[in-house]
Amino acid sequence: MDNILSHFLLLLAAVNIASCQIHERIVGGQSGSIEQYPWQVNLRYLLSPACGGSIIASQWILTACHCFPREQAFADYDVIAGTTNLDPTDPNTQTVLIDTVYRNPAYNEDAYSGDLALVKLKQPLNLGTAVGIISLLAADVQIPAGLICVVTGWGNIRSGVALENPKPLQVGSVQVISSRTCQCLHSIKPSKDSITTIQSDMICAGYKEGTTDACQGDSGGPLSCKIEKKWYQIGVVSWGDECGAKNQPGVYILPSAYIEWIKGIVPDVQVETAIINQEPTPEEELGCWGADGKLYPYPSRGTSVLVTFISLLLPLLCAYLLTNL
Repeated sequence: MDNILSHFLLLLAAVNIASCQIHERIVGGQSGSIEQYPWQVNLRYLLSPACGGSIIASQWILTACHCFPREQAFADYDVIAGTTNLDPTDPNTQTVLIDTVYRNPAYNEDAYSGDLALVKLKQPLNLGTAVGIISLLAADVQIPAGLICVVTGWGNIRSGVALENPKPLQVGSVQVISSRTCQCLHSIKPSKDSITTIQSDMICAGYKEGTTDACQGDSGGPLSCKIEKKWYQIGVVSWGDECGAKNQPGVYILPSAYIEWIKGIVPDVQVETAIINQEPTPEEELGCWGADGKLYPYPSRGTSVLVTFISLLLPLLCAYLLTNL
C-alpha cells in the first residue's frame, strides 16, 4: 500500500503543480478619473498598495479573499477612496481603517472558487462625485458572451512593470468570453502551474490576443458593465496566468453567485435584476480559435474533472513533501 501511495504522489509531483496560481492581477488600459468610476478603491497593506476593491455600501467594500492572507492582521490594512492618483493621492482622498473582514466560507484556495471577501470599514465613507456605490446583479441575470465591460485599477501595466507616478487610475475595455471558450483558450498552451478549471462561479473577460488584462495589484478590483445607462459590477478580479498573455483571458469571480451570502452580511447592498438586450457571441461547434488563427478542440469534460481532482489533492501533496523531505 505504501509503495502504491508513493508512486501516486510521485506522479502528482511530476505534473509540476505550483503551490499557488493566483496572480494579484491593467495591461493595455488608459488613464481614467475616479469620477467616472467612483466605486473603485485601493486596499493598502502597511501603507503599500495591495489590492483593488469596490464600494457596495457606504461602510462596505467588496474585494477578493486572497487579498487577506491569514498571517496578515486586518489592523495593518486601510482603504483609500475618492482619488484618481495613488502617488501622491488627490487632496480630497478619504482614508479609512478596516474594522473586520468576512471571508467567503465557500472560498477554495486550491480550486480558486469563491474568491470573495467583504470588508467593513471603521466608519462610513462620505459619498459624493468621487466616492460612490455600485450595484450588483441578481443571481438570475444572464451575462452574454460578447458584452463589453471595463476593468479598473492601479496595478502593473505589464508583468513586473509598475504604473509610473502619479499612478493614475487605469481603465481597460474587455469582452466577456463564455466559460467553455475560456477553458479552451487556457488549455492551448498552459504554463506549468496552470491547473485550475473555469468553475461555475467564474466569468472570463479579455481577448485571445491578450491586448487588455488586469495585472499585479489589480486583484479584488471590479469588472464593471454599463447596462441600460447604469453601471453594475459583474465580477471581481481573481486569477490569471500571466498579464495580457495570448490565449489567457482574465478570470473573475461572479458576486451574483454568492448574492445571498453578501446580502446576509450587507443588508443595504444594492442588488438589481437588469435586462441585457444583447445576443451572446456564438461559440464554435468544435473548438476555439486561438491567437495564432488555429482552431483548437474543446478539452474533454473528463480532463477538466481530472485537473480539478488533482488541484484538490494539492494540500495533501504539500503536507507529504514537507514531512518527508
